[in-house]
Amino acid sequence: MNTLQSLQNQAILAAKTQNWSEAIDINLQILNLENNNVPALNRLGVAYLQNADSSNAKKTFQQVLKLDESNIIARKQLTNIEKSQVAAPNFTSQHFIEEPSKSKIVPLHHLAPKTTLTKLVIGQPLVLKTKSRFISAETEQKVTIGSLPDDISRRLSKLISTGNKYQCLVHSSSHNSCLVYIREIFVASGNEGRLPFPPVKSLSSADLGDEWFIENNLPIDTGEESDDPSEKKLSFSAADISDEDDK
Repeated sequence: MNTLQSLQNQAILAAKTQNWSEAIDINLQILNLENNNVPALNRLGVAYLQNADSSNAKKTFQQVLKLDESNIIARKQLTNIEKSQVAAPNFTSQHFIEEPSKSKIVPLHHLAPKTTLTKLVIGQPLVLKTKSRFISAETEQKVTIGSLPDDISRRLSKLISTGNKYQCLVHSSSHNSCLVYIREIFVASGNEGRLPFPPVKSLSSADLGDEWFIENNLPIDTGEESDDPSEKKLSFSAADISDEDDK
């Protein structure tokens, strides 16, 4: 394996494990070898964002557009920066990694309007509010985004009422869907051994809907094609970056 390919693999791994400082260093090494490497520049820009360095992120994405003016990732990230919609949470390698029975990525139901959903950003914290028959997920500004599925609402309501605490982050979103990452962060005395997410089958395409797969760049046949890059939908996550453009 040549040095460049090895560095690319390391850069992708750093993004997937959300080790942003390491991702910055490795992508800079790649750019020392190939200063016009667009995938490395995009990875670098995202790593800067997640490291709360929007200034360098903006410069990096602008560099991408000088090389490829139709690059969708760079265009979207620059738009988000300019609209101040980019969150730069302090991710750790634990975020978005499902721990069996302790954390879970779930779709929200009864969603907010699309104008609200499209303003959400990856990693944005949400607050879980227990209602009479369900649990809602709200922004820190008390804007309701949606509700947890009924079975999860029932189970977590009991655990929260007896002292357990849970973290909730936006995993991904589009104009008509939102997935959240929920992790148990405190277990109250008396709740030991009570699992918030008993093992169940994995989410399928029927559970998530076609739109989620399209927004996250997963292969699905929609029966429609567009030659206009601006019409192609893209919901970008650093953990999903691939090097297909290098081929």
